[in-house]
Amino acid sequence: MTFRKLLIIGLLALSGCALIGAQSRAETTAPDFSLKDTNGNTVTLSSLRGKVVFLDFWASWCPPCRMSIPKVQQLHERFKGKKVVVLGINVENNAKTAANFAKKENLGYTVLVGNDKVEKDYRISSIPGFFIIDTQGRILKKYAGYFPGMENEWDNIINQALGAGQKGTTGSK
Repeated sequence: MTFRKLLIIGLLALSGCALIGAQSRAETTAPDFSLKDTNGNTVTLSSLRGKVVFLDFWASWCPPCRMSIPKVQQLHERFKGKKVVVLGINVENNAKTAANFAKKENLGYTVLVGNDKVEKDYRISSIPGFFIIDTQGRILKKYAGYFPGMENEWDNIINQALGAGQKGTTGSK
């Protein structure tokens, strides 16, 4: 009986973490949050207005999360110097775990320590979970799960958002 329960829990966990794919475009404002990074600094979503924000909700124990994190790092490197901010939000809600993992993986983007409120506000039901938020704070795309190649779509959406943001800010900085 114990093996069967473990098998069921394992399968549910993997299916929750696994390849669920993209969800439809949402026209909603991203919920604001105030979270600490792994150095203890506070980051708020509202302070990032004017930039495209890519959120990655992840955990160190989640195999699809581990598979996607190098792609998120590459995304960060591709958009470095542009008005794009990549934030990893660790759902284990443990600063030490998040910091150790970020250091081990040599992550160049900011890793935040999540909490129950932000996970509820963003309706995180499976991980990894990705959000692309435009310069006005609107959710452009939400993804539940990771599948190889989806980073190409991330690039397209971010580039479109950057283009739209530039058109919307003509004459101002």
